[in-house]
Amino acid sequence: MAEVSDPRIGTLLEGRYRLDTRLAAGGMGVVYKGELVAIGKPVAIKFLHDALAAVPDLVKRFQREATAMSRLAHPHLVSVVDSGLAGGVPFLVMDFVLGRSLADVLADGPMPAARAATIAKQILAGVKHAHTSGVVHRDLKPDNILVLADVEDDFVKILDFGLAKVVQGGSGDAGTQLTNTGFALGTPGYMSPEQARGTESDERSDLYSVGVILYHMVTGRKPFIADSPLAVLRMHMDDAPTPPTQIAPRCCSPELEKVILRAMAKEPSARFQSAGGFAQALAATPEAREAGFTDEASVRRPPLRLLGIGFLVRAVLVMALIAGVAVIWNQLSKRSQQKVKRRLDDAVKMAQGAYEAAKGADQQPVLKTGDNKAGQTATATATAKKAELPAKKPEPPVAAKSEATPPAPVPSPPTATPTPTTTPTPMPATPMPPTATPPTAPAPIAEAATAKPTGTTPEVAADDDDDDTVEEPVAPRDTPGAKLEEAVKESPPASPSTPSPAGAAAKAKAPPSAGEASKLLATNRVDEAIKLLYEVRRHQPKSATVALLLGHAYFRKLWRTDGLREYDTAIKLSPVVRHNLMLVRNTVGALEDPTYRLARAVIKARLGAAALTEVRRAARLSKSPRVRLRAARLAQQLAHRRR
Repeated sequence: MAEVSDPRIGTLLEGRYRLDTRLAAGGMGVVYKGELVAIGKPVAIKFLHDALAAVPDLVKRFQREATAMSRLAHPHLVSVVDSGLAGGVPFLVMDFVLGRSLADVLADGPMPAARAATIAKQILAGVKHAHTSGVVHRDLKPDNILVLADVEDDFVKILDFGLAKVVQGGSGDAGTQLTNTGFALGTPGYMSPEQARGTESDERSDLYSVGVILYHMVTGRKPFIADSPLAVLRMHMDDAPTPPTQIAPRCCSPELEKVILRAMAKEPSARFQSAGGFAQALAATPEAREAGFTDEASVRRPPLRLLGIGFLVRAVLVMALIAGVAVIWNQLSKRSQQKVKRRLDDAVKMAQGAYEAAKGADQQPVLKTGDNKAGQTATATATAKKAELPAKKPEPPVAAKSEATPPAPVPSPPTATPTPTTTPTPMPATPMPPTATPPTAPAPIAEAATAKPTGTTPEVAADDDDDDTVEEPVAPRDTPGAKLEEAVKESPPASPSTPSPAGAAAKAKAPPSAGEASKLLATNRVDEAIKLLYEVRRHQPKSATVALLLGHAYFRKLWRTDGLREYDTAIKLSPVVRHNLMLVRNTVGALEDPTYRLARAVIKARLGAAALTEVRRAARLSKSPRVRLRAARLAQQLAHRRR
């Protein structure tokens, strides 16, 4: 076996990295899975082949890969964490990520255009960062795109910068070349015309390769196929690509087809001139709207008509109106002014009361749990029912109107046939009157190593963002989602007197899956999805996907504390989940009271640099000045930690 005969397996590199498994070997080097022994972190270690270590140009090319990748720090790029020499052979230490190459995914056939657009958007995001950092990849192809495993949606990372060109300062001046003009550098199937000719190439060569990859994803084949690599290179230089819809009818929209063909233009000047421009055009296609993403630049772009004539006219009218109201107000007697103030106060209180009532009704959770489970359904008329029914020992609560003050438990109404009840919360040692309800108080969010004055909860305590300490996220369990899951978990199933054939068939069917819950969430059937995820968790208690989907569902119901707790669990079970875009956006969106401290702890302890982009966006775009200030401080701390 290769692992047995490989002398590097089991050795300790520089006293820090242990080499465990040989993963793959290519033309330039061999890659091992290893571990940073001090902290137990898995890493990938790439060595140049021993036979090539004596060739100066190849050693320089390998070192150039280390230089290029050390400049980069982006979610869609694999990062280099270390490099060096071992016995005269150069090596790179990279983050270890688990998944399938895009080439393996495409071996299954073409993919839906919306999925292809989503993957292309992520590739362009990584390419844009590389170009901004002064690095041109020059070998983009499906083999160098990794689709991560254990992630709900597709998430890709770009690998292998062995043929990259480092542009000094990112200004466009070519850096040192290790190839002579006239030499074709790259992979024939995805190589730009200028690379095929061996002439000077720049960032637009990468955009051509992305266009070819997008063509391959929607059609299931490369645009140019021939018997020899030289014939393929000639086709890239001279032949126009067949439009994708002629290869596979209805594979994509006309708008996406135009984007692909423009990216694959023969002349660099006719292509998109930047990865950002490519992404902007991609975001305007129907596939992008179906996938649910838009161009980020359009979101960040401030309005340009604020200083137009129309704005000035409206400003003058508003000022005139204010002046007129001030004149009329001064002419009123003090008694009339007080009467107007009272009426305005009454109107404001009425509007505020109506808003609170509507908000409480919208947030009242209802979870349908099937027949004979009335004790597990939270209703909006709990108070009225409590007044009508005689007092009795409470059932465990299953939902709450808000995270700060859970409502009193609702006793089950009397029915013709008794329903099974769950075990109540343990009572104190001192007996209590039969009609009394044991006092309960929601547990505040624990703050690690931070003493708080008595009576001050983290929700109302003053901000302490100036320090860069990392707190361990600890969420309270006295929350709507936690109570609901506990009630469903402890509730025994209904036991009919005579089992029916239908019941036997239901028992025999396969257990539910997280995929079914994901489909329910996609159709906005949130309560059904939550119920199903509880059942899946019974069979798969260590599933990061279940925790991730529960977090999404809880945020849909505005149970943000429950959502943050599930996100924290998901990341601990599978750290790669931290790159899930919805998880990051929901967590950053919770940087407001009362979930601010828990959200901040999750971001610092679990997400780290993966949340930096969204935190910076919140610092610029949040409507709350307090959230903007908090996000700005947090962004500085995350950026400092990344450096």
